[in-house]
Amino acid sequence: MRSSFVIVAVMFAGCLGTSARTPVRAGDTRGLLAPEAGRLLATSPEHFMEACRRDIQEARGAVARLTTPGARPVTTEALLTTYDDAMALLDDTVGRSGIGANVHPDAAFRAAAERCEQAVERVRTDISLDRRVYDVLAALDVTRQDAVTRRWVAKVLRGFQRAGVNRDEATRERVRMLQEELIVLGQEFNRHIHEDVRHLDVAPSALAGLPEDYVRTH
Repeated sequence: MRSSFVIVAVMFAGCLGTSARTPVRAGDTRGLLAPEAGRLLATSPEHFMEACRRDIQEARGAVARLTTPGARPVTTEALLTTYDDAMALLDDTVGRSGIGANVHPDAAFRAAAERCEQAVERVRTDISLDRRVYDVLAALDVTRQDAVTRRWVAKVLRGFQRAGVNRDEATRERVRMLQEELIVLGQEFNRHIHEDVRHLDVAPSALAGLPEDYVRTH
């Protein structure tokens, strides 16, 4: 079963991002944050969490630069790329955490993946409720950007607004608490599914039309 999981992890590596942090050449529009990918699913729980904490710290640092005078990217494109790269890194981290929490054969690894998922979601919630980040993005002049970029920025700003960034501090704190509860409840719901060992007996005729290899193993 372990070998089968390694194969699955390698397959996901191509879907979740690059497999290593490589230098970005000048003019490369991919950005500066190249996330590690699904290969981390084949490591130990400790290594997985170490990578999780590193990615969170890197993403936090990138977002912090957006609101720090002197460290903030000068051009609109560079600023948007910094934000996008940070969020993509968090997306990659939470994506592999969700996979690990639901399909990894080792219980200790699944628990570590759940902790990582919770940590990343807290950071994403914090960013979505950070008025300073929103104000920086909202103040950008994107009139000279192409239509796709303008639409993307509009959707990003709308996402902040829907998250509650415009609400008072008490409301934002309540939203933060509710989001954390939703994460834990969602994980518990998924756990009930992937740890369930019940099965359903059906007549062979009910499998008619399904792939032959599937029928043979059931």
